[in-house]
Amino acid sequence: MADILTEREVLVDVLALYKDFPCLWDTSHELYCNRDARNRALQIPRDCHSRFDRSITVNDVKKKIENMRAAYRQENNEENRGDNSIDQITDDEISQPASTSEQQFTIPNPTNATRKRRLQDLHSLVSLQLGNNILFPSWRFITNKPTKTLLKKRTNLLKTKQKTKEMKKELSTLFKTTSKAIDKDYKDHRYKIIVENIYTHRSTKRAYKELTTHKSWIQNLRSKTKETKTRIDIINCATDYYKQLYTKPTPCLSSITATSAAIPKPQSVIDLPPVDEKEVFKHIKKLKTDKSPCPDGIQN
Repeated sequence: MADILTEREVLVDVLALYKDFPCLWDTSHELYCNRDARNRALQIPRDCHSRFDRSITVNDVKKKIENMRAAYRQENNEENRGDNSIDQITDDEISQPASTSEQQFTIPNPTNATRKRRLQDLHSLVSLQLGNNILFPSWRFITNKPTKTLLKKRTNLLKTKQKTKEMKKELSTLFKTTSKAIDKDYKDHRYKIIVENIYTHRSTKRAYKELTTHKSWIQNLRSKTKETKTRIDIINCATDYYKQLYTKPTPCLSSITATSAAIPKPQSVIDLPPVDEKEVFKHIKKLKTDKSPCPDGIQN
């Protein structure tokens, strides 16, 4: 008969996982002020506690941990009045009783072998989910273990040079099976991300933003009479536009000849008398002395 898992046993594992994430309790940690990173870290203890209560949220797990820490600090202060309160969870905190109230549970002291076995199982589960990178991976492994096995088998068959008829049939079946498995894994991954963001942030916009792996560029561009949709055509169209915009127009020789022929010739210029010195002195005397001089030294 399988052992019934109690909440106290689950909380022991939750506290053990809580210790593995310094960003949740160490104020000097670089990710302590990063709210998203802390929420992702709290998601691991929540997944652990979901073995007992599937409807538990990240905020509920956070409250339970804070209650246990507060109860432990209170008991520690009562026993040691001269000592400062403990701000970080230690190994002794797991074995200390939290409280006798209903909300603050008494934590039993399990044997080292049992505790070590549970921690190994939890760490292997977390490592499999987060791609052997427990602390905030930059991306998640979407495919699960059976899908990876199918992909590996398909790759090995593709590398085989001389394939028999049975191998070709198996390879064709593997292509179909792998494609369906990848689609299923992606749907599960998408569903999980959306549910996590709804429970954590009450928002689907953050989930869609996290699921978006690329940003759409210019989708189409109208060039003269046709629409360009490929990236290369759009780049060529934009390049031609800016070339025409910033290139100085050079008129053809034929257009210059036609333009000059169309301009009527001016009438004969009337002969004007040359400027003499008297006229120059006359205009100099008319200049005002209180005006600032020009660059040539003559006042304006």
